[in-house]
Amino acid sequence: MLIDDELQELFDGEIDGTLTGEQQRRLGQLLGDPARREGYLALVDTARQGRSLAGAVPAEGFADRVMGRLEPRTRTALRPGPLRPLVLRPVWAVAAALVLLALGALLRSAIPVPVPAPSPVLVRFVWRGQARAVSVSGSFNGWSKDGNRLKPVAPGLWETVVPVRPGTHEYGFFVDGVFTADPLAGPAVGDDFGSENSRLEI
Repeated sequence: MLIDDELQELFDGEIDGTLTGEQQRRLGQLLGDPARREGYLALVDTARQGRSLAGAVPAEGFADRVMGRLEPRTRTALRPGPLRPLVLRPVWAVAAALVLLALGALLRSAIPVPVPAPSPVLVRFVWRGQARAVSVSGSFNGWSKDGNRLKPVAPGLWETVVPVRPGTHEYGFFVDGVFTADPLAGPAVGDDFGSENSRLEI
């Protein structure tokens, strides 16, 4: 299991919803390593366990059992006058303290609580031009060269439909093995590898 600073930073960005297309691509690359994937899944599992504490409700009679174990002098010092049953407010204070302790432990470990990802949207990709093979590659499919092949639907017209999660994505086409930005999309943006990518906002 491997959790390095880069994986932790990308995980934080994914939870916050602030990952750029380049960072999403890098996360996909890192999760290709089995040790990093195991570390990532451990982060998700730990965060889920921390989240389960947030909804904890004390058992009925919990306050009475706690107060019953205190020495009589301590009870008098805590609550002068006749002993009264403990109302829910202190119980919730105990629950809140437990939640804060759990959150503190999570923050010390820098493990964010994951937010469920929005449902994918079906996106139709179209390529116009003569080619023998066309595929779409982007941050939404881990920059897979062959993951989403387009099919010819008419002479010089290729298309496919791909489920894409909402957000900002960069992509392009592999046309006969050569990467190119989508000529039907808006202006291309440069990446760290010297290529130009098209941008998709969902």
